[in-house]
Amino acid sequence: MHMTSWSRNNKGYVLIIVMGLLAALGVMALSLGTAARADLAQTRRFQDETAAELLAKAGIDWTIHYLNTVAQQGTLWQVPWTSQMALFQGRSLGAGTFDVQYTDPGGTLHYGLQDEEARVNLNTAPVALLAALPGVGTELAEAIVKYRQQGPWGAPEDLLHRGLVSPPVWYGSMGHPGLSAYLTVWGSGKININTASPVVMTAVPGMTAALVEVMVRYRQGDDQQLGTSDDRYFRTVADLASLPGVDRSGLERAEVFLTVMPSAFRFIATGRMPHGTSQARTHRRLVVVERTAPTTTVRYWWRLE
Repeated sequence: MHMTSWSRNNKGYVLIIVMGLLAALGVMALSLGTAARADLAQTRRFQDETAAELLAKAGIDWTIHYLNTVAQQGTLWQVPWTSQMALFQGRSLGAGTFDVQYTDPGGTLHYGLQDEEARVNLNTAPVALLAALPGVGTELAEAIVKYRQQGPWGAPEDLLHRGLVSPPVWYGSMGHPGLSAYLTVWGSGKININTASPVVMTAVPGMTAALVEVMVRYRQGDDQQLGTSDDRYFRTVADLASLPGVDRSGLERAEVFLTVMPSAFRFIATGRMPHGTSQARTHRRLVVVERTAPTTTVRYWWRLE
């Protein structure tokens, strides 16, 4: 029996339709595969970012535990918590790691913690102390004190946010620290002679440039370099009187502003989660913790980009 022309054409149409459907199904499968891979990658990215955040939080909890342990040992005043790469770098937890760092006034990152008592407290410092800091002066110092009479400063950055200082003054420039490096609102309100920079110490009423120089040389130890094994620390403020050439009258004025015991610490906790062959996912937080015996608690934190 011979196949009619219509039957042959009909089967040709069917074949074309089937091939078209198969092609469409192939495109759909490819699209679904691409979408599935994108969803999988997004899910993995979210998981890694969440893990990095949890690692940063673990770094904060670990730091609090570390500080409580050091405080129980009675060695906080000896500054064992600063510039210790082996202790604060790349601590492993699960598949990731966390770092604990701080930025010094010159902008250099160190592994460890920074003492808030190395800064001048906006809520307690007198006008004379504030005015002696770089970029402040009497007018701004009086404005700072006037503002805090209406309520305490909540964060040092409020000076910038309220327009009392300009961004260049606040942030500084390369090689010239801004005002942000010298101010705090946390801690006891006193200045730690074991950790404060010469800039901060010189601003203290009664502290002469000569006394600050002798004090810094004592802290540096025999090699005259900070951050080395021979660094020295004062056990009491009264120990300053034993330094050569001390102006006793000036020291008596200064003592009320000084301490040797830190109570608040600033650091950057960074959680880092490996991500295959690509760059690791990270989560960074600037944190301030304050020690009120017998516990240490978070007073402030900010997510860093």
